[in-house]
Amino acid sequence: MRMDGLERLHASMQAIGLDRAKFRIQHNHLVFSGLFLADVVPYELALACLGHDLVLIFDVSRDYEVSAYLGDQYGALAAALRNGAGGGNPLQPSVFLREIDAALPHTVVLGDRPTRADVVQVYRDVEEANKVYLCGWRDNDIRGERVSAANLAKTRRLLGQATYDWCKRRNISTCWADEPSREISAGLPDL
Repeated sequence: MRMDGLERLHASMQAIGLDRAKFRIQHNHLVFSGLFLADVVPYELALACLGHDLVLIFDVSRDYEVSAYLGDQYGALAAALRNGAGGGNPLQPSVFLREIDAALPHTVVLGDRPTRADVVQVYRDVEEANKVYLCGWRDNDIRGERVSAANLAKTRRLLGQATYDWCKRRNISTCWADEPSREISAGLPDL
């Protein structure tokens, strides 16, 4: 299904130079902490349901098309909405997504740029989620090793597709710390 509200949100982001945005939306009695990442391929829309162990992540095409398939998250969302398959009002994923699309903010401001800590609060599967401060780059060729899939996934989520592609191509691992004082610039080094 096409998400026109997401396209409008992205246009607002582009107008002020944001490639990522955070927002909160309400759907019925549920509140979602959301992220739209336009610096990854495909784009990603992530919705973390506050107060529930539920995160929905949708791949978004450049034409703002999203699959309404919820997979193994269907039951958790239906339970959170309190309208499971046994009730009189079963969850219809396409209706849910249309309502989410309508609730998305129309505009963003520079303060809506998510921090890395914001990202790991939504994407809970990030390796060493407590470490969000980039503190170095490791050339794995020197050690005769390969950059791990988990490190590449973290790099993509926290630094974007371009840095992920660079690290993968050059066999570089990103190094992370849990102390802000150790943080370095996220600009790509000359290795």
